Amino acid sequence: KEEWLIEKLRKYEAPRAPELVHDPEILTEEEKFYLKRTGEKKKNYVPVGRRGVFGGVVLNMHLHWKKHETMQVVCKPCRPGQVYEYAEELARLSKGTVIDIKPNNTIIFYRGKNYVQPKVMSPPDTLSKQKV
Repeated sequence: KEEWLIEKLRKYEAPRAPELVHDPEILTEEEKFYLKRTGEKKKNYVPVGRRGVFGGVVLNMHLHWKKHETMQVVCKPCRPGQVYEYAEELARLSKGTVIDIKPNNTIIFYRGKNYVQPKVMSPPDTLSKQKV
């Protein structure tokens, strides 16, 4: 009798949505070349200042991706090699794809073919501007 009740209750349980895992798109060389060229030509950029990566940077990236496919992230006060850390962290937080890293500390990001703007654009696990 208990098993019967448990089975009946399972019918009314809401299925859990699986955690969204970031799966970056695989781009061909032609697509990468095209996106790199368009990213270099356009002047839309987001600066990463001395505070580093925080929620506002990711929020600005999503706001840029409303209108543009690609965008530049400019890391001005950067130590050598720190650009690669920033690129990896921003790709994880924004779920974008790194197209190219320039020698002048500029990272070109691509939003993805099937980009949908998230409901919460600033990730909860990053610091705010005040806490930084």
